[in-house]
Amino acid sequence: RRLLDALRLMGPGASGEAPRDWTRVPLDEVMDHIVNTHHAFLRRELPRLAQIVETVARVHGEAHGELAEVQLIFAALVDAIEPHLEQEETHVFPAIRARATTDPAKLEASLAELEADHDEVGQALHRLRALTKGFEQPEDACALYVQMLDGLVALERDMHAHVHLENEVLIRRARE
Repeated sequence: RRLLDALRLMGPGASGEAPRDWTRVPLDEVMDHIVNTHHAFLRRELPRLAQIVETVARVHGEAHGELAEVQLIFAALVDAIEPHLEQEETHVFPAIRARATTDPAKLEASLAELEADHDEVGQALHRLRALTKGFEQPEDACALYVQMLDGLVALERDMHAHVHLENEVLIRRARE
């Protein structure tokens, strides 16, 4: 719940996009935005960042023991996010679009599962932030190490905006 409280404070627009009142936008447009902006970002950035994290952990791991755990958490995060995106796009979003004909109990179960997934992602991001001391660059950080930290910051920022939009707008409105 700490993540949700933080997201409420940050509000939408954390990914650098112009603030928009998503509570007034048709749900189809909200879902399209999530897929075209946040899911596209994740599909593009996760593989790139995974390679960087793996290389930085291999090169700097001896001097920075926390990088082994960063690599494990990041890999688990990727393993959790990819099927989550697929589940949203192939099952949950179509069910929301067809909510007039969707079994309300099944839709609610799917929405609750999304929220649980979001909490897990929030915990992983919180742990990555803690392990990297707030994504602080160590004195011996090479350019790739800096890219890794910048990438983790961008991931965290996008995920905060993404989860906020899904939990506080999409899911809330789908339940109404």
